[in-house]
Amino acid sequence: MKENEDGTTSVRGGVTSDHKDIIMNSQYDTKANRKHEAWHTLFFDNDNAKQGIGKYPPQNPNQSDINSLINNPRLPSVIKKPEDEKKTP
Repeated sequence: MKENEDGTTSVRGGVTSDHKDIIMNSQYDTKANRKHEAWHTLFFDNDNAKQGIGKYPPQNPNQSDINSLINNPRLPSVIKKPEDEKKTP
């Protein structure tokens, strides 16, 4: 359970600590909530989004979510070799 700024409380499907440890709330342990928490391990912290994996209840990741993940400086990036760039249309 999470206490909101206005004094109300809300229930969470799970929580991710330090971007690595996931604890699921057994009452709300769904595939959608598991996917949402797994994205937190990838440094994706866009909770309360209007759409996508950060929305509650979670949706599948959308293109914006994927772009954020690909461009996240906290994750290793793909190193392109000069010959790979020539192959790209």
